[in-house]
Amino acid sequence: MKKYFFIVTYNGRGFRGWQNQKDGLSVQETIELAFIALFKTTITIHGCGRTDAGVHGQNYVFHAVLPSEVDNLIFKLNNKLPAQIAVKSMTQVSPKANAQLDAISRTYTYYVHFTKDPYLNNFSTYYFIENLNLNAIEQACVLITEARDFKNFCLEPAKHKSTLCKIEKVELFKNPTKNQIAFRFHGDHYLRSMIRMLVGELLEIGKGKTTLDAFKNYLNVEVNIPKHHKAYAQGLHLSAVQYTYFKTELEPPF
Repeated sequence: MKKYFFIVTYNGRGFRGWQNQKDGLSVQETIELAFIALFKTTITIHGCGRTDAGVHGQNYVFHAVLPSEVDNLIFKLNNKLPAQIAVKSMTQVSPKANAQLDAISRTYTYYVHFTKDPYLNNFSTYYFIENLNLNAIEQACVLITEARDFKNFCLEPAKHKSTLCKIEKVELFKNPTKNQIAFRFHGDHYLRSMIRMLVGELLEIGKGKTTLDAFKNYLNVEVNIPKHHKAYAQGLHLSAVQYTYFKTELEPPF
């Protein structure tokens, strides 16, 4: 019985998110069924965190305890998995290692494009916005790193033990050749739908509909945000998860 960390990439479209659900197929269930087909026994896998329905994973980490060794396991797992999921690597870890509890940081990337493009639409969100104020957005990104309580940017905050998070850095990348931008968030953990709500508000700032002062007040929880502008799921990707003893590679967005 040995424990392994697996890195997988998946297209979240068509799944009810990472975690097993009663009302639809999850990424976790799909991978567990592939393990059952290979080992002929139930193997429960434990992911590094939840992702919402439709959200993608570029370097998602989960752990599993395997009852025996299988030659070419990655190849055989990938043959059992649908095209939307691919196992990238596996590494033996300590029996005490935990993909969720041991993670010290998680990086998410959100892609937005402004010219309608069917090749981008499954992995980036199309918004028809002209004259977006990127300078104001960059100033707002700095304000996010100064905030601690993200109660205003959480779906059902009462269900969380705490709404305090530490976002170390928020980056804005530009891809002028495809009229596309990407937001990259580096933080210790996140609340439900937090990044999608932040991205939605950042775009409102870029459109001039939310002021920087109002955004700062929302982040400081001085006033309740009057309306959430939650960005769509397909633009969000879990890009990397880091541990003190295990690293996943963070690829540039463009």
